[in-house]
Amino acid sequence: MKFWLRIIIPVLALAAAGCHGSAPETDSAVLKTVPSRAIAVAHFSRADKALALFTDSTSVFRRLDLGGLHDSEACLSWVYSADLVPVLAIDAGRGGSDTTSVAAKVIARAEELGLHCCHSGAALKRTILIFSPLQAVVDEAQAHIDAQTSIMDAPGFAEACKLAEGGAGTLYLRGSAARRWLPRGIFRGIFPRVITAGMISSYSDWFVANFDSYSAEKVAVRYLKDEAGGHYARVIESIPGGDVKVASVLPEDYALLVDFPVGNAKKYMEAWTSYLDVNALLPANRVKAKNIGASHGITPQAWAAKLNIREIAFVARFNRADENVPAEARIASRVLLVRANKKSGLPKGPGAFECPGAPGVLFGGLFRLEDESFCAPLGRWMVIGSEQDVRSYIEDAGRVKMPALPGNKCKFAVCTPDWQIAATGEEIGLKIWN
Repeated sequence: MKFWLRIIIPVLALAAAGCHGSAPETDSAVLKTVPSRAIAVAHFSRADKALALFTDSTSVFRRLDLGGLHDSEACLSWVYSADLVPVLAIDAGRGGSDTTSVAAKVIARAEELGLHCCHSGAALKRTILIFSPLQAVVDEAQAHIDAQTSIMDAPGFAEACKLAEGGAGTLYLRGSAARRWLPRGIFRGIFPRVITAGMISSYSDWFVANFDSYSAEKVAVRYLKDEAGGHYARVIESIPGGDVKVASVLPEDYALLVDFPVGNAKKYMEAWTSYLDVNALLPANRVKAKNIGASHGITPQAWAAKLNIREIAFVARFNRADENVPAEARIASRVLLVRANKKSGLPKGPGAFECPGAPGVLFGGLFRLEDESFCAPLGRWMVIGSEQDVRSYIEDAGRVKMPALPGNKCKFAVCTPDWQIAATGEEIGLKIWN
């Protein structure tokens, strides 16, 4: 699994501890060379190991001989100029004769590789070398240094630094720029990239991934809290966890599961309504709910109360007949699953869904399908989607064998056949199998 995906997985889970750390980085000279518009910043104690972790074999930085600076503090950041452009900043010391000689050798090698370079000069207490494939980006970094501005002046970044606890280093991702750094192929064929990016952007302004080692196998992700309540993180913080029972009705060919337990429906609706209100989305949401009620004779709220919903899930499935094509091109169907606490509220058999659009109004865009015309009962569950997808799902449900999901106190879970995220309380668990 590529590094970026290993970082994106916990970010997409959107469930990380929000407490403050104990290792603020506001005094780092290296951080003070990063342009204020950077959308991702990797700040690590060793330049060589950070480059091995964050770049692949095709990167020009991999061919850069760092010499005596290999174990120096470094920042690898990315700015967006038509595409992601990397910027490498390395601490070269206080400018003594030895460090000056080492720095000159590194600069000479970088220029041979076609990299553009500059250094911080006397603007900082330490000499910082800066490299990028694009001259304009190097010029921008130099201008920031001369003006004594940096990423530290970006809204929320100084606060995000207080969440830095990684023994080896920290990766910062700007939530509002998710559409820039999100991998192009993420969840292709399941969710449009714009929806995934929008979900991340709405959750928090900054995500902070702490690394205790130079490995992506274990990463603790935190997020910057929004005291005004304008981010979706506040909804997750406000609700108790619930039971996850979806594994019993999953088919073996599932491609993606997004599961949201509803431990306390009243507290959830209060938090969801507040989030919509702060973001000026509540009037439009209420209009949608009113229109659904007028069209179908039952409002989303009445439908939810009728079932006393305890869990809702989105499931995408593979087409098993197309195993030779990329996974993202093999998505055959999508359904919604709703677990009812009141079995009497479930339909008696397959038929038209009485309240199309209700799941999206109540739980957001991740739980919205283009076709919600049909439904069928499955034990205490209701399966919603097109008639073909629902009937196929009912036929194949309950055949998957997967590692156990949290039994209770789960905020939500995101699973594929290769990995699983489950958030309980303020903890996040990431398991990677393939």
